[in-house]
Amino acid sequence: MTFVPTWEAHWRERNVPWDRGESPPALHESLAAWAPAPGTRALVPGCGAGYDVLTLARAGLVAVGLDLAESSRARFDEVTAGESTASLCVGDFFEFVPTEPFGLVFDYTFLCAIPPARRSDWATAMGSLLRSGGELWSLVYPIVPAADPAKGPPFRLLPEEVTALLATEFELLESRTPAASNSDRAGKEQLLRFKRR
Repeated sequence: MTFVPTWEAHWRERNVPWDRGESPPALHESLAAWAPAPGTRALVPGCGAGYDVLTLARAGLVAVGLDLAESSRARFDEVTAGESTASLCVGDFFEFVPTEPFGLVFDYTFLCAIPPARRSDWATAMGSLLRSGGELWSLVYPIVPAADPAKGPPFRLLPEEVTALLATEFELLESRTPAASNSDRAGKEQLLRFKRR
């Protein structure tokens, strides 16, 4: 995939300006509001350092991070050290075949990092990764309607675009503006909760 050398270099050199050092407040909000059953298998594509994987594991889920860059593993291992239900798979999201489908996928800053031409492939993959009744939590970012949609990453995203991508296999359960965001992302995020049919 085109981005492999770029992502590898970023993680190898620890040049990761998008890294906030923690999960977004909206993930904690989602877990409090929608509490998946303990032991639910959860996937975080484009997990990077693994903060979201750690948050999900600490909430009682079996959390799997997926990242394209092998060089992200060192930081992932530091972040998730001691969490037996947190693990990392290194590979291409579009080629990833899990041993069994997931009950939850949390997508944040992943869809916006892939070329817009591959968004329909993203939607198809989500349908195959989640079991029937499983949930996709998409924290849509960056919502900047005036931005050039071809410029990125991150590539501009709009909630209605994400909903349209998933319309065939998913039902939109809820859309909400997060109660809190990282300061530089406030007003540019929307939390969408989908259920796979």
